[in-house]
Amino acid sequence: MDAEFIAQAFSLEQGWAEANTLVALERAATERLLTKADGAALIENYRRIRRVEAILVLRARMRPSARRTT
Repeated sequence: MDAEFIAQAFSLEQGWAEANTLVALERAATERLLTKADGAALIENYRRIRRVEAILVLRARMRPSARRTT
């Protein structure tokens, strides 16, 4: 399951006005809406995917443009 979907579902179900996925996941774990293991795994994997996404964006910006102007 997608961590963002789970965070949004909990936010809607619980009436939270939380736009931040990580904060919503942490709150769900704190309020024991998720098992300890599931909460930890979702939070860890969400952080990991965001780090990978940031690295890919930085690498794309650093790469010389494929189009050359002459």
